[in-house]
Amino acid sequence: MLGALKNVSERNVYDEIEEELYEMIVGRIREGDPVLDVGCGECHLANLLAKRRGCRVTGVDTSDSGFAKGMAEAEAWGTSDLVECLKVDARSLNSTIDKMFKVAVSVYALHEYEEALQVLKEVRKVLKPRGKILLVDFLKGSTAESLWSERYYTPTEIKSMMRKAGFGGIELEFPWDRELVFATASDRSH
Repeated sequence: MLGALKNVSERNVYDEIEEELYEMIVGRIREGDPVLDVGCGECHLANLLAKRRGCRVTGVDTSDSGFAKGMAEAEAWGTSDLVECLKVDARSLNSTIDKMFKVAVSVYALHEYEEALQVLKEVRKVLKPRGKILLVDFLKGSTAESLWSERYYTPTEIKSMMRKAGFGGIELEFPWDRELVFATASDRSH
């Protein structure tokens, strides 16, 4: 079990857990697996996966405002040949991306999507047979909800959406006192 959040404030809620969270993700991805990072922001996780696991990572986000910073980091880390950042609406992944992935990751993004179920369905469509998803988001009732007044999902809602999207073997973990969920699942259609 990872550490509890201490002295949570708007400024440090992400920073305090980011390193442990990213280590959890890196530890669950095999060397060289092609990865899709949904809601990639500045592509830091994409670069970390490329650097630590030698993965080819495609990051997608509806905003490209963080891509310049992410690509500068890729250059500095020597991962620019492995990382690609694309401005893509995740509700139409299957029709805009012509690649298949072994793993999809999504960190702090599920609650941002107007049509979260549609996004999960699209993610499943671009996974290779027996591909998996690693999804992390803050939970309804968490400190993040009171800080930012955003709508988060309950564990039951997340599991239900993943099932409706075609995922099986769904497992939910709560590594930080139920502040967030670490959900894993696989494509059950293959």
